[in-house]
Amino acid sequence: DRSPVQMHCKLVELVNLVDDQEMVILEIETVVISGSVLAGPTIETADGRALPTRVSADLIQPMVSLGNGKFASMNHIHKMVRPKAEKRADGSISSWNSDPFQKVISSDQIESGNRSLWTHPQDVEYTYRVEGPKSILGYNPLKAIVIPRAIGWVSTYSENARVPHLAPYSFFTEIGRGDCPMVCFSAYRSSWEDDGKKDAQLDSEGTGCFAVNMVTKDLAVKMNYTSAPLKRGESEFELSSLNEKSGHLVDAPTVEESQVVLECKHVKTVNIGNFSAVVGRVVGGRLNTSVVTNGQLDPDRLKLIGRMGYVDEYAVVEKKKARTFADFNCSAKIVDEKVALEKVRSRVILRAHRRFSL
Repeated sequence: DRSPVQMHCKLVELVNLVDDQEMVILEIETVVISGSVLAGPTIETADGRALPTRVSADLIQPMVSLGNGKFASMNHIHKMVRPKAEKRADGSISSWNSDPFQKVISSDQIESGNRSLWTHPQDVEYTYRVEGPKSILGYNPLKAIVIPRAIGWVSTYSENARVPHLAPYSFFTEIGRGDCPMVCFSAYRSSWEDDGKKDAQLDSEGTGCFAVNMVTKDLAVKMNYTSAPLKRGESEFELSSLNEKSGHLVDAPTVEESQVVLECKHVKTVNIGNFSAVVGRVVGGRLNTSVVTNGQLDPDRLKLIGRMGYVDEYAVVEKKKARTFADFNCSAKIVDEKVALEKVRSRVILRAHRRFSL
């Protein structure tokens, strides 16, 4: 009960992948958010709505795993809104413009000030499909509480025309390790596109492969350009002035400027409501040795960026704030992954049976 955000979920599906690996899909029913991490009032930049309060990433101070028992806190928020289209008199788009990637107020500044001026005094409970816009938050808070989110910069070729596509997906994660490493990105299916699919999903299913390019701080603005809603026959590589490099093991383009690239073969797509979870098996990739220190990826050299809350918030992962398990007064134990997974799976199934039994 010490967590500032609690998500109450129900089991939707256990997806069989490969090599006895499974992906657990949960539906969030209710979110309880402590007033200690709420700030406001504010204006949601997506549509200009005035909100009485918002979930503050600065107040949550989220942690990110760096591997090997090390973590880093996200203490500085950066902001950058999506690119804007410049239109001609006839309504056609002449060019796209992006804001710079800029650091804004930090949690250290909030700590030194009067927090009572920032925080909302009451906890907020948000129930999906019940609260809707009537909630004091005025919006769906999921993107503001699942933070930081790694950015899967997915590159593909269209199946027939071979147009190189590139787009960022912040609902992206690793879902398999060992002999069968896998990643997954979630894409929204809209009614105004062919089959409702984004380019990355359509291309991955058509060609059987895709690549994931890691987004570093120096590539933030170029990444932002690739989020522009272009037509299927247009290439985000061209718009962002990025160099296209062919994959070594899969028939997909990669971003030459990216320091880390994963080449993936499409495994399956799982449709969940209006979203599709696209799963890929990592068969190889590319790593620039300039971001390696003592045989390991160096977060301070790499400077990956992640998505935070709302439409314009980002964070930079840096080793300077890194901490270990010992810093949190807890012990790190090595547990057999298969045993741990089976225990989690059993608990999930048991809870599901309890909840859905008639």
